[in-house]
Amino acid sequence: MTRRSFRSIVLLLILPLCMSAFACRPFRGGSDELRYWTLQHAPKTERKAAAERVISLGPIRLPDYLDRQEVVTRIGPNQLDIARFDHWSDPLEHNILRAMATQLEAAAPGIRVVPHLWNQELQISHSLLIGFTSFEAHQTEGAQLEAGWAIVDAKQTVLVEGAWKGTVPLDGEGYVAYVAAMSAVLAEFCKVLANELERAPELEMSEPPRAVVPNPEPEVREPPPR
Repeated sequence: MTRRSFRSIVLLLILPLCMSAFACRPFRGGSDELRYWTLQHAPKTERKAAAERVISLGPIRLPDYLDRQEVVTRIGPNQLDIARFDHWSDPLEHNILRAMATQLEAAAPGIRVVPHLWNQELQISHSLLIGFTSFEAHQTEGAQLEAGWAIVDAKQTVLVEGAWKGTVPLDGEGYVAYVAAMSAVLAEFCKVLANELERAPELEMSEPPRAVVPNPEPEVREPPPR
């Protein structure tokens, strides 16, 4: 066998392996690159600590189909689309808690809102509990939110409760518009809740306060290195 023939045989054996390895390697460029999203927070405002009532936000409940890293959008009444390359920057529950805390405080300046997952050495006597039935963007009809809520005292007695449903239309296309509309409808929900918190007479009742149970603040997931 000549040297040239030997080289040809080696190339024929190695080439399929190289092509297979390249095909299995994830593509990191162009439109297939992962994108990470967060819900919009309200701008920070100056607060007067002496006039504050402190409310614990959460726990909140999400439907199983939303409790995932990927952004979920609705295609039709009975069909959902789970994004392949568009993910939440951290668990959606944490994303919602942080956004809602800022939105509620902006809408109700006399109330301090502390997400229940955060490590805060504060005395809290009431909690705002929320159960989401839906919270996703419809690819043609806008972002939809439906949820039930309740304000409870330190003994977990329900003081006031209600339900809300709202829709915000899309202003554009794609995930930029989806997330913006979801942030907007969440802000509308927070305005309703802030109004309830401000006017609820039960919040003025003298209740023995409970300390927030210290928990480590959830870490934001960093995008994988490129």
